[in-house]
Amino acid sequence: MRTSGEVIREMRTARNLSLQFLANGIMSREALNKFELRNTSISSDKLFTILSRMNVSVEEYLIQLEANYYIEKKQIEKNFIEVLNKKKDSTLFINELKHKFTLSNDPYYYLKYCQFSLELAVKNQSSLTDLKNEIEAIKSYLNRIEHWGIFELTIFSNCLFVFDIDYILIVLNRIKNKVTSYTEHTPDLKKKLYYFYLNCLILFTKKNRLDLFPVVLPLVKQLSEDPSYMYYRISFNIFEKIYIEQAQFSLESIKKELDILDYLGYSQLGEDIRDTLTDVSSFIYEPNEKNQLEK
Repeated sequence: MRTSGEVIREMRTARNLSLQFLANGIMSREALNKFELRNTSISSDKLFTILSRMNVSVEEYLIQLEANYYIEKKQIEKNFIEVLNKKKDSTLFINELKHKFTLSNDPYYYLKYCQFSLELAVKNQSSLTDLKNEIEAIKSYLNRIEHWGIFELTIFSNCLFVFDIDYILIVLNRIKNKVTSYTEHTPDLKKKLYYFYLNCLILFTKKNRLDLFPVVLPLVKQLSEDPSYMYYRISFNIFEKIYIEQAQFSLESIKKELDILDYLGYSQLGEDIRDTLTDVSSFIYEPNEKNQLEK
């Protein structure tokens, strides 16, 4: 794998930019030269500023830095979805992830195995009792990482069901304060955040914790301000109605939203939403009814 300095040097020379131009106002010319030739350390802020000056996205930089690994992991993500939807053999996929972890010692592959095993169990309505080690591996990894990236957020988002509500709320608060401001410049992060918020709302619904909706709904609304993220806004409307109507909620309440999806050609998406919310009334109780059930 090439070094960061080598990639920056290659990008700079490909654009016919001088060391002096690229370094100006960021660091000394000599410091940039050392970074390119010896891969000396620089702060992430300086690296992002250098990329911005060259009009290079972070994703483009990462592709150049880890081309082979990047492509391979993108394929893993694609296979993950296909196997989970039973288009491929799950045993072969699990063995592939374990084998890649053994060869590379890259925690990515083992954590993906853990995530897949948990999601598959939930999808098949199987017990998680035999997956205690996998659950512990995910929790232990996330607790060790101080500053989460997209990978950590994705793992957490898809395995919310193994975490306590209090822990989820702590993460939500951390993300609200530190991450949301970067979403306008990182479309992939915006997408991952949306699915995280959506998964939180679904989990809160199933646990009859609609009182927590006000924590998440404003975050979904903020993401959906851009008209190009229409689905985000439709999702916000749907869960806002669940929160407002609570035990009186029914699919008829969101007929307009589902009709819009059908009209725009997203019929399957509409069906997925219907399937997810068909039994929502079984998770939402009147306050007095809930108290009786808990006694």
